[in-house]
Amino acid sequence: MLPDSQDMPAAAAQRTGDITVPRAIDRQFGGPKRPIILWLGGVGCALGLLLLAVPAIAKPFYLTWYLLACSIGIVVSNVLVVVFFYVAITGIGLLMRAMGKRPIRKGFDKNAKTYWENVEDKSEIVAIDIKTFKVLNHWSIAPAEGPTGLAYDKATKRLFAGCDKKLAVVDATSGKVIATPTIGDGCDGVAFDAAKKNVYTANGDGTITVVHEDAADKFTITENAVTKKSARTIAIDKTTGLLYLPAAEFEAMEPGQKGRPKMKAGTFQVLVVGK
Repeated sequence: MLPDSQDMPAAAAQRTGDITVPRAIDRQFGGPKRPIILWLGGVGCALGLLLLAVPAIAKPFYLTWYLLACSIGIVVSNVLVVVFFYVAITGIGLLMRAMGKRPIRKGFDKNAKTYWENVEDKSEIVAIDIKTFKVLNHWSIAPAEGPTGLAYDKATKRLFAGCDKKLAVVDATSGKVIATPTIGDGCDGVAFDAAKKNVYTANGDGTITVVHEDAADKFTITENAVTKKSARTIAIDKTTGLLYLPAAEFEAMEPGQKGRPKMKAGTFQVLVVGK
């Protein structure tokens, strides 16, 4: 219970309407202490004006705060990344593996005997024994040069190597060059649609060359579809037949500049192509 104000000295209590509030309680709500708050505010304003007038004084405080904030940011971000990766990503991966599901197909086909790889600087394709990982053959793809993308038709045993303005069609059993139809410039990726028997070359000049496999030894160019300049790599959805090509816009090359031009920020996109 609060004591009766009549039992307290007059200076120890104040009357507000019909309620007597002890002055000690009133102090808890900042009554007579307001001058302290105003004093602190005045000191803060004075320091602020001083720092504005002489910025060099603030440098040690700024550096201390900056280093402290950076340290906290590094610790917090690393901890969050580690927790997210090991708890969320690893957990999901282990769960999917336990369920026998693998969303990304990787590794070698255990039933395959041979794998093939382009050797761009030598303009050849090498055949590799999947059991021993030894090179079995080196096949020249002349007159085609500079192979990059590579696709394979398992039914006809034909390799499709995207080269400089040519598609090299190679017999995967003998290494014989079957055909070299002309394609767009700057090819860097090749995809094969087994259902439609179409070979697609993604060309950096902004086209896709479509080569139809009429037969194991006969190939016909059916279309040069316009895409976007720089769309030179390609992936195919074997279920829908849709093609996916990453592309972007690039800044103009400076005189004497070497290498690739710089990509313009915010222009990256993935083109989806299909019929």
